[in-house]
Amino acid sequence: MATTAGTIRASKKRVTSDITTVDARNNFSDVVNRAAYGKERIILTRRGKPIAAIVPAEDLERLNAIPDGGRHELDV
Repeated sequence: MATTAGTIRASKKRVTSDITTVDARNNFSDVVNRAAYGKERIILTRRGKPIAAIVPAEDLERLNAIPDGGRHELDV
């Protein structure tokens, strides 16, 4: 399993990592497996700024279960 560079943060029971889009592209299957099986939340960054996230499917299901899809919290 390839290791990707980035910042790792731990909160309660979840690990959140920051990785660049280049690292994510070069290690895509590893990144997906970390989210799917390791339940890790991965923030994709470009030029040091967060642009997207890869999260476990359960996290997305919980967000979608919120009546307004969490929009009030995300300001969408």
